[in-house]
Amino acid sequence: MTGRPGTIRAVALSGRTLNNPRQSAYNPVMLGKTPRSTFLQPAGPGLEKIRPLLLIILWVLLFSPALEASPADEEETLTLGERVNLAIKKGVEHLRTKQNEDGSFVSAHTDRYPDGVASLCTLALLKSGMKPDDPAVRKTLGFLRYQSHTRTYSTGVRIMALDTLRDPERTPAIKAAADWLVENFRNDVGHWGYPEAAPDLSNTQYAVLGLWTAEKHGHKAPQELWNDLAERTMQHQSDDGGYGYHANSESTGSMTLAGISVLAICLDRVSKKTRMIREIENSLESAWGYMDRRFHPAGNAKGSHIFTRARYYYYLYGLERACALGDRRKVGGRDWYRECAAELVKLQNDEGGWGDAKDTCFALLFLRLSTYTSMRKKLDTDTTGGPGGGRKEIKPRVNIPFVRRWLLLGPFDDPDRSALFTKSFINEQKADPRKGKIASGQRWTEHWCRTRCVDLDSFFSKRERAVAYAFTHLEAEEDLDALLWIGSDDCAKVWLDGREIFEYPFFNREGPDTHSVPITLTRGSHRLLVKVAEDVGRWDFYLRFSRPDGSPLERLFACTEKEGPSLRDRFEAAAPFLEPREIFELLPLDRKPRLRFDSERDLERLFFIQNHENTPYLWSRKPARGEGQRPHPGAEGVLCLHPLDRDHPAKIFRKVRIASGRARAVARLSACHPEVRKSADWVARIGVFDGHMVWFGKTVIAAGESASPKGWKEITVDLSPYEGREVLLILECAAGGPGGDWNQEFAFIDEFSVKG
Repeated sequence: MTGRPGTIRAVALSGRTLNNPRQSAYNPVMLGKTPRSTFLQPAGPGLEKIRPLLLIILWVLLFSPALEASPADEEETLTLGERVNLAIKKGVEHLRTKQNEDGSFVSAHTDRYPDGVASLCTLALLKSGMKPDDPAVRKTLGFLRYQSHTRTYSTGVRIMALDTLRDPERTPAIKAAADWLVENFRNDVGHWGYPEAAPDLSNTQYAVLGLWTAEKHGHKAPQELWNDLAERTMQHQSDDGGYGYHANSESTGSMTLAGISVLAICLDRVSKKTRMIREIENSLESAWGYMDRRFHPAGNAKGSHIFTRARYYYYLYGLERACALGDRRKVGGRDWYRECAAELVKLQNDEGGWGDAKDTCFALLFLRLSTYTSMRKKLDTDTTGGPGGGRKEIKPRVNIPFVRRWLLLGPFDDPDRSALFTKSFINEQKADPRKGKIASGQRWTEHWCRTRCVDLDSFFSKRERAVAYAFTHLEAEEDLDALLWIGSDDCAKVWLDGREIFEYPFFNREGPDTHSVPITLTRGSHRLLVKVAEDVGRWDFYLRFSRPDGSPLERLFACTEKEGPSLRDRFEAAAPFLEPREIFELLPLDRKPRLRFDSERDLERLFFIQNHENTPYLWSRKPARGEGQRPHPGAEGVLCLHPLDRDHPAKIFRKVRIASGRARAVARLSACHPEVRKSADWVARIGVFDGHMVWFGKTVIAAGESASPKGWKEITVDLSPYEGREVLLILECAAGGPGGDWNQEFAFIDEFSVKG
C-alpha cells in the first residue's frame, strides 16, 4: 500500500500547536497537497438549480452520527508524513508528563545523569516546536542552573539544548561547558569517557557535538585536540569498515555512525596536512561502505551478520546526524528517513512515548530531523508512502489460532553467533523430514505446543547461542493468497517449498505477529521450514496465517505427517470459526466420564480454543484445602486457563455419552494470581450441545488470598434430559466479574467430569 503522492521536506517551525496532523507545527514532514473537492463552487448556471439538494446532502454527511468518522477511520487515511506529524505531537505531550516539579525528568538514567536527561528532554522538546518561553523549558533551565558539570554525555547535550534557545545570554554557560569538555579530554588516548571507565567512542561523539555546537558561540577548541581526536578515532575502525565502542571491539551501526560524525566534524578542523585529510576521507568512505551494506531501518547492525534492537533509538538519532553531516539522502540505496520513520511510527506506544524518556527523545530528534534543522539543511525524499503507505496496518484477527504442531531438530551450537547466516546444518532447500528421522546427528522430534508460543527453551532444556529448526507441512484445500505472521526471539529465517521467504537477522525479542509475509499457495501440500537462533534469554517463536485482509483461512491446515492433517490439526486450525454442530461432528468420543487432571495425558482428552499467551498448563501442586473446602484426595494437578481477551473466552470441549438419568456435569473451579490480587475473578458457564446449544447460567469465580488456588467453587449441570445421547460439553472461562481486570483473571480447574 502507498500513501498519496508528495515529498517529505524540512520546513521552518511556526511555533503553533495544531490538533490537525495534516498541518502540524511540530514536524518537518509536509506533503504535496491535492486540491479539495469544488462541487459547491459555481461551475455554471445548471449548478444553481441543484444547490439546495447538494446542501441537504452535505448537511447529512456532516451531522449524521452513522456517518461520523471515527479516529481510527481518520488515521487510516493519513499518509506517512501526516502520521509522523501526529506521532511527534503525541511524543511531545507524553514527554511533558515526565517532568518533575523541580524541572528534572523521570527516567531510568536520572539518578546518574540528572542534568543530562533534563538537557536531552529539553533539546527534544525545543526541536519539536516548543517555544523557549514555555513554562516547562523555564523550569528545566532553573534546574540546570545549579547542576555542575560532571559527565561527558550530560555536558555535551546541555550545550546543544542551550544553543537551541537562541538566546545570547546563554553564551557564557555554553562556553563554560565547552571549557569543561576540553579540560576533560584524555590526551593520552585522544578520547572522552566516563569518569570511572576507559574512554569510548560514544562519550566522545557527544563531547564533539558539544564542542561543534559551542563554536557558534565563539568557543574554539585547541588545534591539537582535533588532530589527536581524528588519529585515535580512526583506530576504532575494523577491517569491515565499521566502528566499535572501543578500539578492536565489534563493529556496530550506532558506533559506525558515531565514528562518521566525529570524523566529519574533525575533517574541517584538523591541521591541513594532506596525509591526515586523505586518511580521514578514506576512513569515512569505508565507514559509509559498511553502512550501505548493513543498513536496516528496524535495527542496529552488529558485526557482519546480525542486527539488534539494543540502542535502536540512539542508533536512529546517530543515523540522522551522520546523514546530515555527510549530506546523504540514501543509505544502501534506500530512503533511510522514510523507512525508519515508518518503523518509528509503528513502535510508538499508546501513551505517546518510545520506551524510556531518553528513547522518546532520540525518536523525536530523529523524526524532527534535528541536525538538518540545526544546519539549516532540507531533506527531500522520494515519497511519503513506503511500507504501509501511512495507512492503518492490517493485523490478523485476534482469535486466529497459531501453528502448534511441529517437527523440531536441534540444538546446534552457534558460539560465534554467525551460523544462522553462514552455515546450514541441514539442506534447508530440500528439507522434508519425518518424525524420528536423523539429520546432522540430531533427531526430528514431534512437538505439540499447547500454547500459541513454540517454546524452544523448554523443549531443548535451555540453551544459549544455539540454532534449531522447526518443520511442518501445509495442506491447502484450495488455491490461497495468504499472509504468514511471525515473531521470534531471536533471529529467524523461513523457507516455503525450499525458497527463502523471510529473514529476521536480529538478536532481539519480538512478540506474535511482528512481521507479515505475503505468500501464495496452490492446492495441495507445501513444506514450511523455520530456523531460529538463540543468543541469551528466551528462545521461542510464534507463527500463524491469515487472509490478506487479516481474516481467517478456513481451508489451510498445518500438520507434521505427509499423509495430511489429523483430527486435532483440523480442530486447532478451524475451531474458533466453526459452529457447535461442526465441532460435535469433528471431535472423537471421550469414553472416560471422570476428568481430574491427574497427569499431562488428561490434557490430550480435551480440545481448547482461545487461550491467552502461555496457557493451558497444569499447576503441579495439589490444591490447597482451606477452611470450608471439601476434601479432594488424589488430585495431582490443576488446569490453568486464561481468556484470550475481554471478548473471546477460553473454552474446553469434550464429547461424551450420557449413560445415566442421574448424570450431571461437575466443574470444580477457582481463581488466583501470583501477585495475590484479591480482585482477580472470572466468569464460568457450562454449555451442552446435542443438536441445539444450551448454556446453563453464569457463575463468578472469585480469587482466594494466596498465590495458589483456594476458595474452590463447584458448579453442576443436570444432564438427565440427555440420557442415552452423545453430547458436546463446553466449559467457558470468560473475563468478567466485579474485579474488572481481565489480565488477572486466571481460571483454575480441578475437575471437569460427568458424574452419576
